[in-house]
Amino acid sequence: MPSAACETSMSMPRLDLHPERAQAQRQHELKNTAMCRFFLEGKCSRGNKCSFAHTKQQLREKPDFRRMKLCWDFASNGTCKYGARCTHAHGLQELREPAHVPAAVGLLRRQLTDTSSEGSGRVLSAGSLCPEDLRDGLVISL
Repeated sequence: MPSAACETSMSMPRLDLHPERAQAQRQHELKNTAMCRFFLEGKCSRGNKCSFAHTKQQLREKPDFRRMKLCWDFASNGTCKYGARCTHAHGLQELREPAHVPAAVGLLRRQLTDTSSEGSGRVLSAGSLCPEDLRDGLVISL
């Protein structure tokens, strides 16, 4: 039986974040962020389909994915054994907006906002989200 917080989370509209699309987006962001060792040896058979850079001009800076997902342990238990070293966000206030989808993050934050009859919008804490939502990539695998 889901907790009251999970029931609240389930009643909110969900942001469509399919793991396959999130993985494809991440692979695209990582493309050409490292040199192809096979090309350097003259052995790359992938050509234009290779995910690695074949020239220094193609080489791009690796994106920073830190704090783009909520920490599942922190959301579930209120603590994280990694503390400040954790690469995940410990609350919505720490979530970073990815450059490629700021509108989607804004939509997610609006979905996590409780619009009460008094008109005050309070952001729900990470602890009020279902752990299943976090594992499924609801909060940022964008």
